[in-house]
Amino acid sequence: MTAYIILSRFSAGAFQNPGTLQTHSKEVSSRIKSECPGIHWKGSFATMGDFDAVNIFEAEDREQIEKAAAIISAGDYSKTEILAAAPWKEFMKNSHRCSLHEECELGHCPLYSSCCWSEYVARHLSPGS
Repeated sequence: MTAYIILSRFSAGAFQNPGTLQTHSKEVSSRIKSECPGIHWKGSFATMGDFDAVNIFEAEDREQIEKAAAIISAGDYSKTEILAAAPWKEFMKNSHRCSLHEECELGHCPLYSSCCWSEYVARHLSPGS
């Protein structure tokens, strides 16, 4: 299963009335559980920073994650952004396999850069990989 992170920014509509956010949160949770059976909800966190909430999921099917993000942002309560994520150890194990650069004697890309991450994503996190 691939890990996905959904970042959310709340809109002003999420705070129109007392309890609006809590009611919406319960509805979102219920809808995701019933309409997105192919995902496993790992956790939710309120954050201080550019995003107000972080939801972590695992899924085999990217379309299920896209549907979950649409449910979260339904009703103009928030805007979402989806990130595919890789466990750090797995990424490090595979990052030296960048075909864009020559490998050093340690097996790591000498120009450790975003191209390595882009290639990793293409090989391991993209649909059909």
